[in-house]
Amino acid sequence: MKNQIEIQHRPFGDHHPYEISSDEQSPRKPFTNEIVEIGFLTRPVGAVKDVAVIYWIDQNKDEKYTIEPKFIDPKFDDLIFTDEGHLSEAAARAGLIVDVDNWKAVLPSFPPGSQVFYQIIVKNDDDKVQSKVFDYVVRKRIYLDKVVKIIRGQESVVVLLENSKENKSGYIRVSDESNGCIELTSGFGEYSPDEKKEDIPLNIETTNSIVIPLGTTIFHINLNHLNIKIFYEDKPIIEGISSIELIEGPKNTIENIVLSFYSPEDEAFYGFGERYNAINQRGQKLDTRVYEQYKNHGLRTYLPMPLFISSKGYGLVLESLRYSAFDLAQKNRNMWTVEVELGKDTELKAKIILGNPNNLLGIISKLNSLIGRPVLPPNWAFGLWISSNEWNSQSLVEQVIQQNNKYNIPASVIVLEAWSDENTFYIWNDAKYSPNEGKEIFQYSDFDYPSSGKWPNPKKFVEQLHNSGLHVLLWQIPILKKNEEKHLQLDNDINHMVEMGYCVMTEENEPYRIRPFWFNGGLLMDFTSPDGVNWWMDKRKYLLEEIGIDGFKTDGGEHIWGRDLIFSDGRKSDEVWNEYPNLYAETYYNIGKKYKPDAITFSRAGFTGAQSFPCHWAGDENSTWEAFRRSIFAGLNAGISGVTFWGWDFAGFSGEIPSAELYLRATAMATFSPIMQYHSEYNHHKQPSNDRTPWNIAQRSNQPEVISIFRFFANLRMNLLPYILQSARSSSVTGQPMIRALCIVNPEDKNISTNSYQYMFGDSLLVSPIVEPDLNEIEVYLPEGDWISFWDIKKYSGLRTHTLPSKLDEIPVFIRENSLIPLNLNEDYNLGGNVGNNTQSFKNLCFVFCPGLEGNYKWHCEKTGEEIEFYWEQKSPESFVLKIEKIYRPIQIIITDDYVFDQDFKVLDNGRKVLSLPNYTKDHFEITVNKN
Repeated sequence: MKNQIEIQHRPFGDHHPYEISSDEQSPRKPFTNEIVEIGFLTRPVGAVKDVAVIYWIDQNKDEKYTIEPKFIDPKFDDLIFTDEGHLSEAAARAGLIVDVDNWKAVLPSFPPGSQVFYQIIVKNDDDKVQSKVFDYVVRKRIYLDKVVKIIRGQESVVVLLENSKENKSGYIRVSDESNGCIELTSGFGEYSPDEKKEDIPLNIETTNSIVIPLGTTIFHINLNHLNIKIFYEDKPIIEGISSIELIEGPKNTIENIVLSFYSPEDEAFYGFGERYNAINQRGQKLDTRVYEQYKNHGLRTYLPMPLFISSKGYGLVLESLRYSAFDLAQKNRNMWTVEVELGKDTELKAKIILGNPNNLLGIISKLNSLIGRPVLPPNWAFGLWISSNEWNSQSLVEQVIQQNNKYNIPASVIVLEAWSDENTFYIWNDAKYSPNEGKEIFQYSDFDYPSSGKWPNPKKFVEQLHNSGLHVLLWQIPILKKNEEKHLQLDNDINHMVEMGYCVMTEENEPYRIRPFWFNGGLLMDFTSPDGVNWWMDKRKYLLEEIGIDGFKTDGGEHIWGRDLIFSDGRKSDEVWNEYPNLYAETYYNIGKKYKPDAITFSRAGFTGAQSFPCHWAGDENSTWEAFRRSIFAGLNAGISGVTFWGWDFAGFSGEIPSAELYLRATAMATFSPIMQYHSEYNHHKQPSNDRTPWNIAQRSNQPEVISIFRFFANLRMNLLPYILQSARSSSVTGQPMIRALCIVNPEDKNISTNSYQYMFGDSLLVSPIVEPDLNEIEVYLPEGDWISFWDIKKYSGLRTHTLPSKLDEIPVFIRENSLIPLNLNEDYNLGGNVGNNTQSFKNLCFVFCPGLEGNYKWHCEKTGEEIEFYWEQKSPESFVLKIEKIYRPIQIIITDDYVFDQDFKVLDNGRKVLSLPNYTKDHFEITVNKN
């Protein structure tokens, strides 16, 4: 019997965005001077005796060339297989196949525009097999840098360019949209003006440059060698746009446009979405591609955005959903470039904010006005969040709540990841029911919940959680998983989804089967289908309407690999893969708010505009110091990019549990973050537990003090709630992030590292996380001005570095002078004192007053809409006057260390001086504070 040979070669492999499979062509889209590797597999192992790859060019079959491929020895190691003998997750993600022989042939480089054909032929003693013929086209780079005409419109300037050798033309159009915003458009082919225009006379032989004013913007255009310099308010902001580069593919199609900009060596670049590698991205090449990188993210991210701000005083946002890439002075240290895939488009479009390099926060605010202000979450989102993928039953969650109560740890949100059977993601585990047709929906009464089951009474349990002050989010994934368990309801849902076309499809009109490892083979919900969205969300309606959950953890959203997918609205995957997580979160957010006005989503992935669905976290990460540091970068970059209501699984969620020191350092930092959450991944309920609860960390590390220190920070979080809510509201109005890298806040201070871990939390608190183990002391740099220690109200001078002790129950936090900090303290006025977990009202509203020359502060009460306004000014070198508008409730004023009140006040055991003010309805109330 013949030993039948099989050949496996897929030119695009699994369509992995970054990694190459063993059986694909690399690169997938080669350029001139690039060799091409042809990887392929044969079965069965050892059956092939003779292997060849033949190739030819441009249909010239008479001139064929033969290459003998090399056999690739896989050289397996212990990392390939799990303890159970299965292919490891890492190996599977890399596309490793172990039951085949692996071959690789190398084709030479070819001139641009060449169409290269190749075929694989294998033989053994009994058989000869040849693959089908594959082909690719060598891409061409075409530069347009010769100026042929300049057109001035009423509000625009257009520069026409050409490359006469390639017979290609294009243009750069800049239009003034007033208020320091310009639109930049670059395209190829003929330019057709749609406004009144004036041709600017050119004589390139005698004139090297031309100056064109446009509103508050002035353009200096170099004619001999293209360079467009942009001035704003008489200051050079953009040093020069130097050329257009076109990427030409098959059939002379222009696939990409590249714009190049001159960049001084001291220019820094900030933003680009949630990035883990650094704050200043100069020297990097970043792409904008939503991608699930499981831990150790490097340059990859769940939440990319094609936008940034420059230290030179401008910001840019691309108006594109497609793939784009930024080379930030990596290839050429004096240039940065942006490359955009065009798809059906013919132009690269961007909005550019021009501003002051000493006011980068103002540029962020303007940039975020273009992409949408952050939506403000409800108050309860700013307490402690608790979560673990191990909590898969009511009894386990009740044990956690009992421990929380035992140790007096306040929390306001619980995320239930393991609540569902994962076959539906809408039915509680262990619920008994009669499966319905896939088109139908369930009501709560359709289920029986066994008393001995995992969730005996979900509705009553959620009510109990609400009564204890906890809000409930349920985990979601936008898929129907591969039905390996012969689950009848899942089968019915799959059949209906496929029949109605509610899932993402391929070009062959087949349902797209998920290519990434996570939920591999499942069906992906198409959120561009209105009917499909109604069907999908109606199945979850009872969770909101009848049980009363408070929202969803919208996990996933990164499952789109490949350009061959079709969506209900007619678009292909290259235009949707970045927008998909936004469509997913938007669907859940809008439906949630329909049934519960304060419902939220909590998302991992997103793209430009993700802040409209307010809460996000930084995804999967290890419990290491390095991951801690990278997560701080991720949050600071996300904030610059508009995603301000952000958190991370503090101290990491994966792998070995963190040390007690790492856990508490991360807890301290998270206390001064927009969202404070601990979480841990599924560990098959092995003992000892890997939960990131404080009592488990205390037990595992044999350090019982972890619980008391954690309780201190959890209480401190509630003490800070008035300040956090005020900062959050301000962030949603201004677009300025809640956590702000110091280089953004103080761009003129050259002593601040552009990759520092220090940050501002709101307008007034400077936080210096401790990100290294075993430190006895830490150095903290304070910017200009005087700063007051948050812990003991002592003053420190700015523009210098201070060496401070490294206490385990503190991290360096300072109040900016000339600030008023609202706090919710208990009757002892101690930081870290217990005030419960009520996020809607405050037991003892206090204001820490740190006088400066003059200032003002407005306290806004979300619950009543009332406001208290504070004004202060220096009365003499020795005193200040604090004026307060109508006080609608009793408040306390706490003064800094070197001042006293001019009226009766009390001095506490901790040395703090407190003045109590009852309700007061006069127009003004004045307090004088004098130097001690």
